Amino acid sequence: MAKFDAATFSSIWDDSENITPPIQTESVSGETKEFKDGEVIVFEDEYPANSMYLLTTGNADIYKAYNTPDAIILSTLKPGAVFGEMSLFLDEPRTATVVAKGDTTAIEIKRLDMFRLMTNSPDFAYSIVVAVCLRLKKTLKLLDVM
Repeated sequence: MAKFDAATFSSIWDDSENITPPIQTESVSGETKEFKDGEVIVFEDEYPANSMYLLTTGNADIYKAYNTPDAIILSTLKPGAVFGEMSLFLDEPRTATVVAKGDTTAIEIKRLDMFRLMTNSPDFAYSIVVAVCLRLKKTLKLLDVM
């Protein structure tokens, strides 16, 4: 069986083809939060996860097994990326740790606000669905190869 390494897994988060429609920040309600380089935005296994984030400036690294000898960076997120949505939809612990890479700003979108946005902004809802579907498609493609 092929090993599922960081380089392979990081392609799941890659949207270099820019298929995901950009989310217009002015349509998003939430609290703007600033993070310094190296500051953890969300922790893997954090529960309950009461919010998701929209990265507005700077970058953020997604880690599996953060702060352990087995830590791997799965991907680097850029402005316009969303993360944390899976935990809100599934009401489960977070699946990865996200760390600011340089000074970073993100809009924290609480659970209730996310559902309001999904209802009131079809573009926002579509962007979230496409992002999740792309990750699933890439995961299934990688698993089929193994």
